[in-house]
Amino acid sequence: MEAALSIFKLSFLLTLLSGGSDLIDSLPPNCNRAECPSYEVVHAGNGYEIHRYNTTVWISTEPIQDISLNEASGNGWNQLSDYMNGNNDYHQRIEIALPYITQVSQNLSTFIVSFFVPKAFQPDPPPGNNLHVQRWDSRYVAVKQISGYVADHKIGKQVAELKASLQGTVWAKAIEKSRETGGVGSAWAYTVAQFSWPFQWSQRVNEIWFPFEMEDEETVSIVTQ
Repeated sequence: MEAALSIFKLSFLLTLLSGGSDLIDSLPPNCNRAECPSYEVVHAGNGYEIHRYNTTVWISTEPIQDISLNEASGNGWNQLSDYMNGNNDYHQRIEIALPYITQVSQNLSTFIVSFFVPKAFQPDPPPGNNLHVQRWDSRYVAVKQISGYVADHKIGKQVAELKASLQGTVWAKAIEKSRETGGVGSAWAYTVAQFSWPFQWSQRVNEIWFPFEMEDEETVSIVTQ
């Protein structure tokens, strides 16, 4: 009951801070055509935003060993798009939702690629060969939006820019605490969320994510300071 009340208070506060506007309108443009997980913008900083996601469900590859984010993401896309096109145990075709994400290990050589599962299939996602389901509890995500294609030669600099923009903030401390205590985000260096299809040449929107956990009461205290 207390947790539900905290979430209600946070949602109400964010609505007031946004002037009563619907924060879901800030979703990437392709989310007008494909289903995407909704989120609330908790804070907009210089070069980053803090988003709060409710529970989400993902269909994920097994760990992919590679030295290239691009190669691993392409490998995962092929496996998962095959699954979504009906090559699963239920022979069900599932409309591809966005984003598709790539979780990157701390040593930068292991990757898990996942597709967001549309809500209609979340209660019972079809099993698939060498795939597994991830069910995420609600969490916070520090986000840097990037345009164009995700590229191996650029991603390191872009991740460093997000770290630099967070430096000295309460959000950086929360991310560090979450990782040090084995919480959300501790197993991965970062996550790349792609809100554009591979063959979309223009108006591409991608994000770098640092997921973390934080008590909603702490967030209310921060955003009201």
